[in-house]
Amino acid sequence: MAITIKDIKDYYQLLQSKLKSDEPDFEYNKDRCHNSTVLRLMLDESKDIYMFCGELSVLRQPFYDYITESEGKQVSEMLVKSICDSFKSFVQDEDHQINIILESYNDDVFKDLICSESFFEGIDKSIIHIFSLSDKIDFKNELSHFSVSNRKIVRLEKDKIDHNALCSFNNDLIFDMAKNTFFKIKSMAKPITDPVFELV
Repeated sequence: MAITIKDIKDYYQLLQSKLKSDEPDFEYNKDRCHNSTVLRLMLDESKDIYMFCGELSVLRQPFYDYITESEGKQVSEMLVKSICDSFKSFVQDEDHQINIILESYNDDVFKDLICSESFFEGIDKSIIHIFSLSDKIDFKNELSHFSVSNRKIVRLEKDKIDHNALCSFNNDLIFDMAKNTFFKIKSMAKPITDPVFELV
């Protein structure tokens, strides 16, 4: 059964209520729609975001093309507009930071971004910092992808293909574990100092 716009709005409100309760809680993220919605929540509610991902698919057009095929154009367009609006707002505050570690890097990663103008603005303002793991790190494919924010939102991906994950809220232990893991991975990564962009 296809996901509707109402389903996404309800899911966002559910995530937001769990975060604002200040009580430790969890929520399952079952697909790409949920993945996009969790990142939007992080952008809306956080000051600092740390992401370890494959090739930044959640911010790239093919990710949403897949949603168009599986859930319909209206859902895909709503998700794109929502996350781009949130991203644009996030990079207006120079106290905000996003640190992104890519499992693999090539210049194509930045050629089909859905919100490339805001992303470039974030790079220019030193709000967004990008790193990449070397192909010489032979165990990197075994590392699970995850995102964590200063608001103690943690998304722990279970499956890199299906994008399902467990989302944790207000859990000090999981927050500390995720953030510490991020910085351990970052210690093995190199900064991407001159990414290639195509503004669309």
